[in-house]
Amino acid sequence: MTLIHSVIFLIAFFILSLICKKKKILLDQLSFSDHKKLTVNKRVPLLGGAYFLYIFIFNVNDQYFFLSYFLFAYFLVGLLSDLNFLNKPIVRFLIQTIILFTFFNYAQINILSTRIAFLDNLLSYEPFNLLFCTFCSLILINGFNFIDGVNGLSMGYFVLIFSSLLYLFSKDFDYLSFFTNGNFLILLVILFTLILFGFIFLGDAGSYIIGFVTSVMIININYLTPEVSPWFIIFLVWYPSYEVLFSILRKFIKNTSSPFSADKNHLHQLLFKFYKKRFKTKYANSFSSLSILFYIFLNFLVAKNFLYDSVISIFLILFNLMIYTVLYFKLYANFKNS
Repeated sequence: MTLIHSVIFLIAFFILSLICKKKKILLDQLSFSDHKKLTVNKRVPLLGGAYFLYIFIFNVNDQYFFLSYFLFAYFLVGLLSDLNFLNKPIVRFLIQTIILFTFFNYAQINILSTRIAFLDNLLSYEPFNLLFCTFCSLILINGFNFIDGVNGLSMGYFVLIFSSLLYLFSKDFDYLSFFTNGNFLILLVILFTLILFGFIFLGDAGSYIIGFVTSVMIININYLTPEVSPWFIIFLVWYPSYEVLFSILRKFIKNTSSPFSADKNHLHQLLFKFYKKRFKTKYANSFSSLSILFYIFLNFLVAKNFLYDSVISIFLILFNLMIYTVLYFKLYANFKNS
């Protein structure tokens, strides 16, 4: 995608967004999502997924163009969810599993090592490796969807991961040859900005496909660079992964709703309510995202110095899980009745 092509695309995308608003096409259906009502009071076009899909297709290397077909399949699942034709989480989960299983079977990339002996022995069996890759990707993809509750958080997290990988690996390894030029990162930052200020949202379609791309990238890193600690790679995605596991566990324990259903008690939403109550600002939504992203950015700055050190990476993961859990229960105690 050349610079001129990129500019034309952005203009066309802006016009499409205006048309969607005027014609009331693919707008956020607040009546179907209680957790969205928490932070949003207007209907916003769910065009973030279409934006990402388009720039991905026009920036992906021909050698990896087959990724676009699986990305499009995930986009359709998310789109049907955004249009409220695919409301049951368990059905979406099963369809996602089929897509991921097919992808990993076709792409022939897998997890080489976790540096845990018994698990690595199991991973040496191809069927188990295939199932394990599928399971880990499901957690990550739905994690990106779970954190997409305040403006820009999910997209911003993807930008941080992609930028970090670009900085750490692009000079020595070929895994980022998925993409043909630097315009991709620029267009990602533009998309993040549009979402941060509430001009468009990712929707399920957008959060699903950026989660899918992230899972492919990090598994490919483990496959191509076995000297890099797999725990460092896990550290890069600890937040969305822990978000979905923690959310499922708390819903299961409280038995208040389906473990896979959305609610308004995620950490980022509690943080939003805290900022809104404490500072009484209309920017509490975006400030919540930026606060979490800044914290993640600082963590990435520290972690990059321990690329090959599993012990330090594990410590950083456990430290962040503790910080998340303590902060969550502290905020939840203040807002559990709201």
